[in-house]
Amino acid sequence: MALPLANIRLATQEHQAVAAALTQRLVRIPGLSGRGKRGWAAAIAAEMRTLGYDEVWTDEVGNVVGQINGGDGPAVLLNGHMDHVDPGPAEGWPYPPFSGQIVDGELWGRASVDMKGPLACMLVATSMLKRMNLTLPGPVLMTVAVMEETGGLGTQHLLTYLKPAAVAICGEPSHNVLRRGHRGRLELTVTFKGRSAHASVPHLAVNPHYEAARFLTSLPGLVLGMDETLGPATVTPTLYKTDQGQP
Repeated sequence: MALPLANIRLATQEHQAVAAALTQRLVRIPGLSGRGKRGWAAAIAAEMRTLGYDEVWTDEVGNVVGQINGGDGPAVLLNGHMDHVDPGPAEGWPYPPFSGQIVDGELWGRASVDMKGPLACMLVATSMLKRMNLTLPGPVLMTVAVMEETGGLGTQHLLTYLKPAAVAICGEPSHNVLRRGHRGRLELTVTFKGRSAHASVPHLAVNPHYEAARFLTSLPGLVLGMDETLGPATVTPTLYKTDQGQP
């Protein structure tokens, strides 16, 4: 049964506090990439059951999937992830990174934007379909993946067994603007080799840091591609490793 758009908007407003409280609970559970996710997965599954999902399961790699039943048509797939990056030094935070505090209407905490806030909104919005007696042509699958921050491996596994979706929506933050594409990603490893010598005789060495510095400072001047829909390409150095164990 279809409902007027005004009713849906009203229900959304009424559930804002539910989504905010859920975000707080999720922020308070650390989910660093590469760490054990059993506690996190159990918490997500429990929230789905509380919200009234028709089916909830955890697959063999740790992804959590909740389903709201629909018709026999293709599924609508919603996708989020449970892992996040390290919070860094605690003194850099105005409020503790896993507190989930709300201050002046803003919710603070590591991953509150990427992406426990969006995840909470999708979890609640999906459950609203059932409570409002809205039946879609196909089921709605809320997928919460592991290992997103380490290459999207959890979602890759999900796509090996989930049926093709009519629509797939990823909840990554986008300044509340609906985006219809992804620029993609290319990772490069650049190696600079040197020769060791004592620091008192640097002229006998080949110091790779200088070449690395010249390379890094040249990156902002690169001419990069531009797409009318997806915007400009970007380049970002993210990791610097040194190995003093080699000759």
